[in-house]
Amino acid sequence: MFGLGTDDDLISQFETYKNRIPNTCIPIGRDAGGNLVCLNLSEGKYGNVYFWDHEEELKYEEGKITIKD
Repeated sequence: MFGLGTDDDLISQFETYKNRIPNTCIPIGRDAGGNLVCLNLSEGKYGNVYFWDHEEELKYEEGKITIKD
């Protein structure tokens, strides 16, 4: 899990992934394979925890989500 005040903290991870994960989520941890655990901060899904598989990454363009081949 990410903490605060280190090179691998919540803020640096958010900056790294902000254009790759939904803008309502913040990465809070990583598994051994480099996938993320994310916390949803949106009003409707606040507190939901998600697993983000970087090998099945979605592509965000102009507010739309597309699945890469």
